[in-house]
Amino acid sequence: MPPFYPPVRGSTRTLKKALKIYNNRLYYKYVTDKIFNQTNPNYIDLWYDVPFYGKVDTNGLLVMPKTDLMTYSLEEGDVVTFSFFSKALQDYLFFLKRAAAQGKTHLRSLLNNLVIINSFKDANLIQKQTTENYTTIFNNELYRKGTRIENFNNYICELLGTIDLVDINYTLFSAFSSSDITLRSTGLCFEFANSSHDDDSKKNPYLQDEEFIKYINLSANFGFRINKNAPWMIIADIASKPMLVGHKVKRTDRIIDVPGYLIDEFIPNIETFFKNNYDRVSYKSFELFKQSIIDGYQKYIFNISYYYDHGTTIIETPKNYKTITGVGVVRQDQGKVFLKDYDPTLYDDYYFLQKYEKVISSESKKKIKNSNYLTFKHNFDKMLRLRKPINEILDAIENYYTPVRVYNPYNKMLAWKSSTKDLTSRMDYVNMQSKETPSPGKIVTEFMPDL
Repeated sequence: MPPFYPPVRGSTRTLKKALKIYNNRLYYKYVTDKIFNQTNPNYIDLWYDVPFYGKVDTNGLLVMPKTDLMTYSLEEGDVVTFSFFSKALQDYLFFLKRAAAQGKTHLRSLLNNLVIINSFKDANLIQKQTTENYTTIFNNELYRKGTRIENFNNYICELLGTIDLVDINYTLFSAFSSSDITLRSTGLCFEFANSSHDDDSKKNPYLQDEEFIKYINLSANFGFRINKNAPWMIIADIASKPMLVGHKVKRTDRIIDVPGYLIDEFIPNIETFFKNNYDRVSYKSFELFKQSIIDGYQKYIFNISYYYDHGTTIIETPKNYKTITGVGVVRQDQGKVFLKDYDPTLYDDYYFLQKYEKVISSESKKKIKNSNYLTFKHNFDKMLRLRKPINEILDAIENYYTPVRVYNPYNKMLAWKSSTKDLTSRMDYVNMQSKETPSPGKIVTEFMPDL
């Protein structure tokens, strides 16, 4: 492995000067580029190259795993993933354990005794907890201020007004497309350590280990790449030869052909992989948005069923009065005002879509109402008036607000504004690498460890 000195040590939590942070990150990038490019570029760079890896499908749409198709296993540690990735991980760890038992590697000590610490984390549950926490704080503020809330419409309007003022991703759509939701929510990664990806000093034991290159090569042979910015994390490369085609493993007396982990589960390509195993984030986000606000209102009226209206102050002045003592003050319409229960017949999906788009607009930072927004808003309002299918309207929202953009390579126009079907990505809005990256199958050239 190419030596380097001094050790990497950047961290945004401990450094206060922007220039120093920048220089430390620049040095880390230089070191890791040197290591991987001079040995085996079997890595995934989620900071600079593919921040949306695993979060978008081949059409550039945000997707998340169908949790009911995932399995849980304690055999290799905390492993929640799809069955085909579980099989790849089992083969990978079995190979390492066998090599360690024969004294051919000490990667066991580097990789937490070959036990997985972290794997899948459900983004839907994370965001549900986030909205519940925010709603609890919001409800408490309503109680404290004595805000006049009579019905669900009053409640949601008040809630949306506060969301617009605070720095929070209230919708799953915005959270999933930001750094709030990490790669762990894609079901594609496994971690041997529970360290901060931001702290570069934690990465020195891996980058400086004499068997780090062996770790890279072995991972490639089973369809995994190394997270360049967290080397204790391996990531399933769904486009690799071991995943889609297969690989060979050499035993003492024979060579074993191992079929592709995806093809063995009747998944012939990446398109089928996403179609069969992932849901659209946009659809899940809208459902969670509705349910979170409804639950918040029901909790609110559970604790306060009515409030006392002291009425409107009216000043009565008698005719021909000469002194102020002749002025009377009365209050009209005093009494209890009972809060109305949530009535689903009064608030359909089109009502919620109006509110949902408003929150997405606030979260997206696209607050400048330029011509593109005005065109989108005109079409959006028209779709609501015509009561187009809900999913069609949600598609329109995603097409406008998504951070992922796919461009035509010839005229540089957005895909939906171009008649040409040959598309590529632009690095400004990365959803896939703009140049071909060699798969582990091409890099390793059927690396066959002799065990």
